[in-house]
Amino acid sequence: MSVVESRWLRRFAGAEGDGDGGSDRLRLVCFPHAGGAASAYLGLTRALAPDIDVVAVQYPGRQERRLEPALTSLTHLARAVAEELARAPQHPYAFFGHSMGAVVAYETARVLAEFDLPTPRRLILSGRGAPSLEPRASDRLEGDAALIAEIRRLGGTGGRVLDDPNCWRWCCPPSAPTTGPSAATAGCRDLPSTSR
Repeated sequence: MSVVESRWLRRFAGAEGDGDGGSDRLRLVCFPHAGGAASAYLGLTRALAPDIDVVAVQYPGRQERRLEPALTSLTHLARAVAEELARAPQHPYAFFGHSMGAVVAYETARVLAEFDLPTPRRLILSGRGAPSLEPRASDRLEGDAALIAEIRRLGGTGGRVLDDPNCWRWCCPPSAPTTGPSAATAGCRDLPSTSR
């Protein structure tokens, strides 16, 4: 069960030391992966309590916000999260983002810095390659078929899900820009090998 901080931020009850977070504890703001929700961080919340106050971002279109339209622009998403964080009580904080959440966390930190607002003490990112100036081949996928083929190549999503047109339409409705730039990474296999 979550303690709703706002439409955007969730703190989960039942973790030892939950409550207002206390001004002396580090607050870890967690950004879910694509298709994920704040509840993805329930286990982490319990594992880090009471030393770290975990607050998870709840994107529109997820769980109790599922009837809200999902934001289709990373810029708009990062700005909305930054605005919400600017209104939150000021505690020392860090960002953790996984996969798409890593990109949202990074962009949110950039927005906060751009507007001269307090930025996170640490930016912890996983499941996504470092930002680069040049797009990777997987950043420019054309159409649903190319996106589905890339998801299959990465593994982790069952073929039945990808083969079900109703499921696909729910994940990527026709009104969403599915032919625009997309990025996908599989983890360590994507990192260039180095030799010493």
